[in-house]
Amino acid sequence: MDKKFISRCKKIDWQKVIDICQSLTDLNDGQYRFLKGRFIELLIEKESNGLLKYVGDKHKDFVCNKFCYSVELKSVTSQQLYKKDSTLRHGNSIILNNSMGSNKKLFLDPNDVADYLLILKSDGAVLVDKKTVLQNAQSNGDGFVLKLKPNNVIELSGYLTQVNKYSTELKSKFDDLLRATIHELGDTNV
Repeated sequence: MDKKFISRCKKIDWQKVIDICQSLTDLNDGQYRFLKGRFIELLIEKESNGLLKYVGDKHKDFVCNKFCYSVELKSVTSQQLYKKDSTLRHGNSIILNNSMGSNKKLFLDPNDVADYLLILKSDGAVLVDKKTVLQNAQSNGDGFVLKLKPNNVIELSGYLTQVNKYSTELKSKFDDLLRATIHELGDTNV
């Protein structure tokens, strides 16, 4: 574990990230969930103050050029990392991938795992290193699930609850953008 990298990750304003993520309720609709994921990725890039650069590659959402690491984000803001007493839940699990029934592997390929896995849930953020991911990933027939115990993760934020609410209206802004683009295409001879 790289203590300097972890220390920098802990400096991200996780409270702001949680507050904004919990305000994205208009994107909980299945048709807009992909947009929520992209928004969270770009939000973390911004709040990392240059530490994480969003790249959106397969099995790698961010690169950290300063430390030469790749980072994959798994955000499940409808689930919790912590119990009511502010301690990490036992058996936190994350779906690493869903192969839509085409998975034939019993073990996760190390080439398909970033150096660090960043897990964001409704009440906090944790980091898991590649070695821990490989040791704890289990094939479920349709991909891989990562089952974690509290001692498998590095807490980045501690237990957080939403403090501030933001009005994003992203669903309507996205729809307006699509309508404007369609209108522009209709005005040109492509």
